[in-house]
Amino acid sequence: MTQLLQQSAREKLGRFWKGRVRRPAVVPVVLVVVVALVVAAGCFGWLYRQRIYPGVVVAGQKAGGKSVNEATHDLTVAARDYKDYEKLVIESQSSASASGKMSWSRTSSELGLEYDPIWSVQRAYGWGRGQNLWVSLEQIWQSWWRGFQVELVFGYDNAAWDSLVEQIETEVDNPGAPASVRVLDGPVDGSKIDVFLGENGMVVDEEALINLVRKRWANLETGAVELPFRLEQNVIDEGQGEQAKLRAEKILEQSVVVVVENGVWKDKPWTLSGEELVAFIDPRGGWLGDKIAEYVAGIAEAVNRGPQNALFKFENGRVAEFAPGLDGLAVDEEGSVGKMEEALSGLEGEAGDQVVELVVVVNPPEIATPDVNNLGIVELLGRGESTFYHSIPGRIHNVALTASKLNGVLVPPGEVFSFNQTIGDVSAATGYQSAYIIKEGRTVLGDGGGVCQDSTTLFRAILGAGLPIIERRAHAYRVGYYEQNSEPGYDATVFSPSVDLKFTNDTPANILIQATADTKNLSLVIELYGTSDGRVATTSNYQKWGAVPAPPPLYQDDPTLPPGVVRQVDWAAPGLKTKFDYTVTRGGETIFEKTFYSNYRPWQAVYLRGV
Repeated sequence: MTQLLQQSAREKLGRFWKGRVRRPAVVPVVLVVVVALVVAAGCFGWLYRQRIYPGVVVAGQKAGGKSVNEATHDLTVAARDYKDYEKLVIESQSSASASGKMSWSRTSSELGLEYDPIWSVQRAYGWGRGQNLWVSLEQIWQSWWRGFQVELVFGYDNAAWDSLVEQIETEVDNPGAPASVRVLDGPVDGSKIDVFLGENGMVVDEEALINLVRKRWANLETGAVELPFRLEQNVIDEGQGEQAKLRAEKILEQSVVVVVENGVWKDKPWTLSGEELVAFIDPRGGWLGDKIAEYVAGIAEAVNRGPQNALFKFENGRVAEFAPGLDGLAVDEEGSVGKMEEALSGLEGEAGDQVVELVVVVNPPEIATPDVNNLGIVELLGRGESTFYHSIPGRIHNVALTASKLNGVLVPPGEVFSFNQTIGDVSAATGYQSAYIIKEGRTVLGDGGGVCQDSTTLFRAILGAGLPIIERRAHAYRVGYYEQNSEPGYDATVFSPSVDLKFTNDTPANILIQATADTKNLSLVIELYGTSDGRVATTSNYQKWGAVPAPPPLYQDDPTLPPGVVRQVDWAAPGLKTKFDYTVTRGGETIFEKTFYSNYRPWQAVYLRGV
């Protein structure tokens, strides 16, 4: 028994030491391998410390082993050559296009193709140089073993590309025709309903096309691009057609009356006959939501209006009302479409004719008519005047348009007035015409030239009213319009969104802005009305210095002009610096004071010369 116990103990001890002896032998091997890999990576990294790792290719150009400067130079040359000599050719095979084989081509310059080799090379150099050591080692191994492709960063003219795609689609698209339900002039086979099952079409796949072209440009590839198409699935089966016919026959003799809820719309309701309702049926089932939305949008266009504050002006020492306040109306189009779909579904039951109350949101004005006499607008606080003789018609129009947007504006007590926010977007879309503006160091024609006539005149009115001016900037150079009835230095430029004219209404009542543009005598008057708290505003210590003559005229060759023709596009103005002190007092005590500086750069005349 003792011998058996001793033998068992020896066997257990042997197994114990057997496991302990074998395992430590693996650890040094792993450590050696890891250390070897780290050392090898370190040596490899040191060898390529200023160069791109092997196997990295940028737009088909070998970059591995090159420095950043070398790779950038080579890639810049390749991109330049590609842009200069390659043109994009898009081909349509006869099997895809009903018009047979066609092709379209554009040069790189026509499409505004531009490359950024520096960013692309930086990405190539960063491959294998991340913060994570193991990821970097994996990237280095990947590029050395299988290679790594970096695409060239580029940009292009979206408008030019859209124009090309529009031309292609116009020439080759065959969208087919969707299934539809229509009412016949007379019964055919006992029914006035006809269902067209649709016709499949083939159209350009825009997304696939731009992806093909982007890949081509990003890799400096050559060769024509095959125009991709996608199938337009329009056809429905006969069973769907028969079901649509039955639905149409059921609602043909019914109607839907559309009214505006809350009784805010005073016009007659809209009535849709059965024949009109049939057009809303989707032959695939349900209703054509886009057609219903289009119908609701048409009603919304007639109903919608913004809230209008009670508009008034100051005459003979009192406020005279000349436009009452008006609630704003806005059709909730999404909610109304849902109501229309419910009504149409009701027609298919036994409910009969339906009445739809469109959802309309009523927005009351901020200033209602009864509030006019409670605003504290009792006297003139400040007045600004300017003239704009010799303005072109577009500028005169813009001055008057801006004045109309300022006229009648109320600034509540404690609020900050922003010129840019008040007049809103200045563009052709909002009625502004082309006139001269200062942009990027040049006087050029642009939408809204003349708006600064209004901001300058308002600035002078604010000075007269003694209000805190928290943002004002002088023009870059002297503008003759603002010196026709004033010394230089009393102007204020605006350019949304970065340059604004702002003041705070720190008086006890509302301030009414009244702006009047005389387009016949070319003068502008802006007045501020409210309640005076006894403050008195003065401007003093006016100075001007540092006069600098205008530089000599600059002549620039312009191949778009006929030879010998010279056109002036900028006008000379001498440089000058000005200042004046603005002080506001009340009861002999100074409320605030500020010095306004203006630094006008000398401006040279610029002429374009035909060559």
